[in-house]
Amino acid sequence: MPEITFSNEEFRLMTDHRFFDVKADIIAKINLLLAEIENEIKTTLKKTEFNFPERVLLESGKVSKGENYLNCPYLVLDFPRLFTKKDIFSYRTIFWWGHYIGNAFILGGISYDLYIRKFVDNIDLLKKKDWHLCIYNNPWKLENEDSNYLPLNQLSTDQIYKFLISRSFMKVARIYSHHQYDRWPRESATFLTDLLKIMGL
Repeated sequence: MPEITFSNEEFRLMTDHRFFDVKADIIAKINLLLAEIENEIKTTLKKTEFNFPERVLLESGKVSKGENYLNCPYLVLDFPRLFTKKDIFSYRTIFWWGHYIGNAFILGGISYDLYIRKFVDNIDLLKKKDWHLCIYNNPWKLENEDSNYLPLNQLSTDQIYKFLISRSFMKVARIYSHHQYDRWPRESATFLTDLLKIMGL
């Protein structure tokens, strides 16, 4: 059996239970931020004239959480949302420990077919936004890396067009550092408003 040894950092962490108290406080505050974001979105939904697909849930959000996406905890608010085998319409608000906070809008299946032409027709508008486009082959990967997201304002019209029509889903995101948490509620609502405007053009 190999000899088991621990580094100084490992000893420090395994003997410091205060980390879990601090973690609990952080998660509680993130939940409060998500509740604030949900309220901002509700205000946005009251003001919009956008005609949502029939089964999209617009009354309240749903928070999902986990402890181990690449070893790190996460919380995700889906609101508005629709998830079926044949249809996805989801506005996601994401906290991923150690990585980022942000928002992602995902269309798949029926909703993708319904709205993708609006995004294709407004590529020049997309290029002006500080948004990221998912180029990976499924929409559920969180990593903010070049194999998953590329900045829209650094892509050519042809590149954006290719990525929009080359798969059965579309995902665009806004990504912030954790230090920008104070902007998160307001800009979450603004991002959704801008998306709905594009789909309603």
